[in-house]
Amino acid sequence: MHVDTKLSICILNGYPRSSRENFDRSNVGHPHDMYADFLRRYAPRASIDVLFVADPDVSLPTGVALESYDAYIWTGSDLTIYHDDPRVTRQIELAQAIYRVGRPMYGSCWGVQMAAVAAGGEVQKMPPETRFPVTEGGCYSVASLLHVSMRYGGVGVGPAELHT
Repeated sequence: MHVDTKLSICILNGYPRSSRENFDRSNVGHPHDMYADFLRRYAPRASIDVLFVADPDVSLPTGVALESYDAYIWTGSDLTIYHDDPRVTRQIELAQAIYRVGRPMYGSCWGVQMAAVAAGGEVQKMPPETRFPVTEGGCYSVASLLHVSMRYGGVGVGPAELHT
């Protein structure tokens, strides 16, 4: 399937700069690249911008600039949405602004948490009874065991996240 419509998509990378630098050192790639590659393949006429929204020095779109995009895609993040952190609150405020202009948003994990909080909901730390122990220091959540990853063909079970 291909979308032949010219779209303007903004990918919102929720990882802070230090985490992205760790991705570079580890040579594991960046989440925004996965989404951009997908869009280039299935929506080849799409215009794609990437914003590093956890970085305080990055200007976030407002007003007409916010409305200039047809849709937004949230990557993951290793920040914690339920802590008071300026890198997180600026993203919540951005999601609220996107809601106000009526543009669609897509996200999994971080994006879903972002959407919930921006809409007035609450996200809490996962209780221990919902985790499966796999190592002495960490465990897999039920949700992460079922995580579907586009990186792995778009169908099936991708790598789970380790929660400590």
